Amino acid sequence: MNSMTIKSRRFAFLAACVAVVTSAVAATTGWHGLSQSQRDNRIKMRALAELGHSTGLQCKEWVREVVDDASSGEVIIPATRPNNYQWYNHPYIQSYSQGCPPPGVAPGRIIQMVWHNQSNNNVSPHTAIVYSTTSSGMTWIDCNWQGDGVVRMHYVSYTNFQACVGSEYTLYKIR
Repeated sequence: MNSMTIKSRRFAFLAACVAVVTSAVAATTGWHGLSQSQRDNRIKMRALAELGHSTGLQCKEWVREVVDDASSGEVIIPATRPNNYQWYNHPYIQSYSQGCPPPGVAPGRIIQMVWHNQSNNNVSPHTAIVYSTTSSGMTWIDCNWQGDGVVRMHYVSYTNFQACVGSEYTLYKIR
């Protein structure tokens, strides 16, 4: 078994343990009784629980399912506007202004974007959950990045993000 498989299994186990504890907290307080950091953590941990799994879902539908499950059905991600990087308004969704790095970027936040692949000139919308950030980039958990419906984690530098996305993105906080 390679080290990546072992790490993926450890992450999945940890995520499952955290999900049990946070589910117990949410059952007594509800989604809106949690702090923002608790809500962000529930989204991140719910996403992490599917790392390496083939879901058969497109990226946005997978994120929609993650948020629905993490919030126990209290928040539903709205439809995407025709520009492919903004969602229609919803009372429990907050967007941030644009910049690089994206203002407000933090673990558990969601990025909807139009990705311009520099190697093959493909352009496609994509949705990802921020797992972690550094001064030079972000690590995402997302689904279908490679067109196969698999949940993966990968690092994107802010330089690459700026080159491939520019201003065609919106960062969201799920309240």
